[in-house]
Amino acid sequence: MALPLALGFGIASGLEAIAGLYGAIFVGFFAAIFGGTPAQVSGPLGPMTVAWLTTMLMDFITVVRMVFASLFSVKRMTDLEPANLHILTNPTPSTPLLPEEAKILEQANGKILFIHVDGPMSFGSAKTL
Repeated sequence: MALPLALGFGIASGLEAIAGLYGAIFVGFFAAIFGGTPAQVSGPLGPMTVAWLTTMLMDFITVVRMVFASLFSVKRMTDLEPANLHILTNPTPSTPLLPEEAKILEQANGKILFIHVDGPMSFGSAKTL
């Protein structure tokens, strides 16, 4: 049972089958020299457990980095958006309005609140409002 498993782990690791055999032999010698316990895993599964735990740790670190990068980019976008938000009651030359919009604002005489957003609107603009 252990020999095919060791050979399979060697192939699954991307190396040759002999690498899995050497790993199982090394762990067997290690367990024989230092002794063992009833709960100890020795044989071909020992090195594969270490490889699996290392892979899982690296994947976890990658996921955590991606989550933090996403959060920081959303925070940065939220901080930059209020600069693109213009709240008007009267038309100004600095804000590009369509002629119809400028006419409506002039006729309303400050009774209409016009929100002009340059670019996408998300949490930052909503927070500013």
